[in-house]
Amino acid sequence: MMKDKILTLLLDLSLCQNYEEANQWYQNSQLQSCDNKTAEELVAIGYADLVISVINRKAEGGYE
Repeated sequence: MMKDKILTLLLDLSLCQNYEEANQWYQNSQLQSCDNKTAEELVAIGYADLVISVINRKAEGGYE
């Protein structure tokens, strides 16, 4: 499932400390570079790759 892949990525990149924090980010954080949609909303409409790109950019010190 794509949600699990995204949560694991957040944890692997140390952007979240635990599964609950990663899940909260996934459901609630509005991504400014994605029209303020949440990761959950983006995945639901087929933009999981975009969410993964945002996470990788954030891990490198970039913006959401």
